[in-house]
Amino acid sequence: MSRALASAVCALVIGGLFVHVASADMVEAPPPDMPVAAPPPPVQGAPSVMPPNRRPPPQPPQPPPVSPLIAAEATALAGTWTCKGVQIAAAGSSTPETVRLTSALVLDGAYVHLTFDSGTAKLEIYRTFDSVSKQWSQMVMSNDASHVMATSLGEQNGTWTWDGTLSSQTGTLQVRDSEQRSPTSIKMWGEQLLGGTWTKVYDMTCTKP
Repeated sequence: MSRALASAVCALVIGGLFVHVASADMVEAPPPDMPVAAPPPPVQGAPSVMPPNRRPPPQPPQPPPVSPLIAAEATALAGTWTCKGVQIAAAGSSTPETVRLTSALVLDGAYVHLTFDSGTAKLEIYRTFDSVSKQWSQMVMSNDASHVMATSLGEQNGTWTWDGTLSSQTGTLQVRDSEQRSPTSIKMWGEQLLGGTWTKVYDMTCTKP
């Protein structure tokens, strides 16, 4: 082979190799301004896969169940009662009064709801038991905008005693309400702390017809 022919063949081989390499570079590395296809979106409803080294989150704590004593109290006070007695003024005079008492278990068994209605005076009472403090609590709301927050340890020597604070348009007073029960009647009376002395302000007995 002559030197000229050999040079021509070598040039063709080198040129072909250059073209091949250049073509491969263009296929494997697209220009920087060419948009890159986004990954496909996740399939709706597909189960999520948790990494094997992670535990599932703990369940939130559940509230403790309400005390069964609340339902028992609702049963003891169930029905419609007629209460007759007197309201006692500070001067000692008294006024006869008749009150209709009804009760119901409300708020998924968390409260006993009592309603007193004399026609003019109306009371809404919510009573519940706290299993932690081992005591009863109740809120009494009146149609004269006054209210009482009170607590009780339940029946002690045959008597329920509610100690609380009365808040009204004229200020606050310490009050105490008492109950004595039998299967067919409830005797109730209330006192207020006036001038350092407990003074009775009402006295009545409730019975079922």
